[in-house]
Amino acid sequence: MSLSPVHALAFFLGFEMLPGPIQSNDTLAYQIFHSSGDVMLGGLFPFHTGVSNASNLWRPEPLTCINLNYVGVVQALAMRFAVEEINNSSMILPGRRLGYEIYDTCLQARVLMHSAMLLVSEGLTRDIWAICNLTTYNPRVMAVIGPGSAGIATPMVKLLSTFLIPQISYAITAAKFSNKNTFPSFLRTVPSDQHQVQGMIELVAHFGWNWVASLASDDEYGRDALCQLANLALLRNICIAYEGLIPTYGATSKTPVVIRDIIQEVHRKNINVVILFAPASLSRILFQEVLQLNMTKVWIASSAWVLSEPVLSLPGIREIGTVIGFSHRGSSVPGFLEYLVSVNAELKHHKSTLSSVGFGTSTLMGYDEEGDGSSPNFAVEEMSFIRLGQYADAVYTAVYSVAHALHEVLNCSSGKCRDVDSKIYPWQLLEAVKRVNFTVLNTSFYFDEYGNPNSGYDVVTHSMDNMGYKKIGRYSGQLDINDSLVNWRTNDNQVPTSQCFSRCEPGQVKLFKGLQFCCFDCDDCSEGTFQASYGEYVNVIQS
Repeated sequence: MSLSPVHALAFFLGFEMLPGPIQSNDTLAYQIFHSSGDVMLGGLFPFHTGVSNASNLWRPEPLTCINLNYVGVVQALAMRFAVEEINNSSMILPGRRLGYEIYDTCLQARVLMHSAMLLVSEGLTRDIWAICNLTTYNPRVMAVIGPGSAGIATPMVKLLSTFLIPQISYAITAAKFSNKNTFPSFLRTVPSDQHQVQGMIELVAHFGWNWVASLASDDEYGRDALCQLANLALLRNICIAYEGLIPTYGATSKTPVVIRDIIQEVHRKNINVVILFAPASLSRILFQEVLQLNMTKVWIASSAWVLSEPVLSLPGIREIGTVIGFSHRGSSVPGFLEYLVSVNAELKHHKSTLSSVGFGTSTLMGYDEEGDGSSPNFAVEEMSFIRLGQYADAVYTAVYSVAHALHEVLNCSSGKCRDVDSKIYPWQLLEAVKRVNFTVLNTSFYFDEYGNPNSGYDVVTHSMDNMGYKKIGRYSGQLDINDSLVNWRTNDNQVPTSQCFSRCEPGQVKLFKGLQFCCFDCDDCSEGTFQASYGEYVNVIQS
């Protein structure tokens, strides 16, 4: 029997493999990691980033997941790390053991829904009860960690919300999931995009830019961001001079052509500052085109790509100009870096065997420069491990939020938990998760009424050192930034300009250029007239 790469990983790390009669070639709902426990958690992570021949599917057969994704692997390992840490602790859930079932989403909605239906099945069966009252329904898991992509999450989140199963995402930032009428059981350990967009507008205003472009992936995540940017920019007299949607149908021959047209239009309009909301894979494709066109701009980065390994490892990435972005404010998880090093050592030790089961044609811990998985790479530099660690804290915090809620529901405060046979239900756990307030990684953590965390953003910039980036400030409703830490790559390190106008002086009026409200010339008032409001309106009054 041959194993897929992720199942080979599970085998060599000593995880329990998938129980039950699911066959090894059933890649649609592969359970990657499994560990039994008194209370079971579900985990949904993108071990792969796509499926093959999805457009030709005409029967509901298993899909083959492709493009191994080391970030998803690291996130899943972070869940396992947190669960084992909790199980070995006498301070939280004493005498109780958490278990988990972790599935590959393949960044595909059909794959995700297949796993979601299994997670809501009754007990250890594969049956879903269609009953009127779900109060005493006992699903396979008590809570779900994930998923990590808004683009595929909506149907699954609604399904789990029907059963009021707590679902805590470690990466979804789309603002719509704050709507508790539609998504009552959804929470997250990363801030909403609504706060990120506000921070971006504050950053643009801080440097005096009023002539910017906004680019985004052509999906729900990107389109929502463009809409929020346009609304907030208008309030700050910032002109979105160009909006561009980047197609999300992958690295086809069409994608670079569309991207090239977008970039050239940005350059033609003399825009020096570009806001980019897109996933890491799409951002990498865009910057490959930027480098080919030898174009330099200031790039305002969303959290989805600013510190992503695919972008940071792109050859020549430092030549695109200055990158300033927003990253979920997190902390390194003690012991996790060492854990990743041990995993990598185990993989290198079994390199020949891994090649025979599939790892020889995929990259796990190193980024495949060709993008086709053809270059095996098992060695990871220390700095890459440190960057990978950034993906752990949001998952780690999500697991601990469930554990603290269970600690309350099981009445473990006396040092001993309620009898393991005592019935608890997901809806009871959900109410406790909403109330958690605990310290994790030396930081206080809780959810607000919309299921959003109390954390903010670090403001970071790409740098020339080994890490590839450095922190220059923070944003938590108010921007705090050290301008002197930014390398603008200009003469005397002067802040680049991106303006279509300068503020008109008293005695001048605005002469608008075309339809752009923030693009105009300033002209002196005619003899015998004056302006009443000092440059804000064209309001000429006869003396």
